[in-house]
Amino acid sequence: GVSAIRIALFANKNQHVGTSILELNVCGAIPPYSHILGGKLAALVALSPRVVADYRERYRDRPSDIASRMKGQQVCRPAELVFVGTTSLYGAGTSQYNRLKIPREIFGSPEDVVWERLGVTEGYGTLHIAPKTLQALERVVMAKEGALRSNHMFGEGASPKLRSIRNGIESILEPKQRGTTDIIGKHEMRRLVFGAKLAMNCEQVLSNVEVTPNYYFSRISNAETGTQRIVDFWKSRWLDSRINYLPALNSLRDFDADSWLVECFSAINLDLKSSRAVPQEV
Repeated sequence: GVSAIRIALFANKNQHVGTSILELNVCGAIPPYSHILGGKLAALVALSPRVVADYRERYRDRPSDIASRMKGQQVCRPAELVFVGTTSLYGAGTSQYNRLKIPREIFGSPEDVVWERLGVTEGYGTLHIAPKTLQALERVVMAKEGALRSNHMFGEGASPKLRSIRNGIESILEPKQRGTTDIIGKHEMRRLVFGAKLAMNCEQVLSNVEVTPNYYFSRISNAETGTQRIVDFWKSRWLDSRINYLPALNSLRDFDADSWLVECFSAINLDLKSSRAVPQEV
């Protein structure tokens, strides 16, 4: 019975991840907009009617690659976005998402749309594994098995880098040392997990009890109008006060785009000042 429930829950999860749930990997404001709390605007607009409409338009008729392969024919899943999740940059706290919400009054909805803190990640990943270490582990797998098990192909599973590391470590260790393999992938850099429900019946949609989302902006027929309401709310709630805050205005005035170098360019020795890779107006 437990196995049957687990299989059913896993199948339901696979149905909605990538169709009803969106992971917001990067959210924030680059300088100089960070000085006027542009990160809060980005986090709010990520929950806007425009994002929901664009998501539906882009993915509703696109076949699911993995599901289509498994069934042997094209499978197009509904693309009704009802939940957005993200993680903080640091594990100690975040001012960008704390108490951040779209008040119910803006759209006449029965509930606020809130970025809720859901928990803390366990701190697994690959950022602490150097590229040379990964190459060494891949050479071990090649020497032992003659081929790599992770080929960076879509549909193979989670992060190819993480799977390559695990495969290499498992090739070195003795059998039945799975616990050691898991520990190596734990960097302990935990992050806060946040999520926002875009529909009042979000849980019912994700559990397949209901099919049609009841969005918080359902009374607004135009996506641009609804999104503009969110922008106007951000202006009155945060921007108006920041433009009267002298240190923020000084930071905006003194910002020099040419001095804001992108670190990844230094690896290929680009001279940003001569190439003008960063425009004067950001």
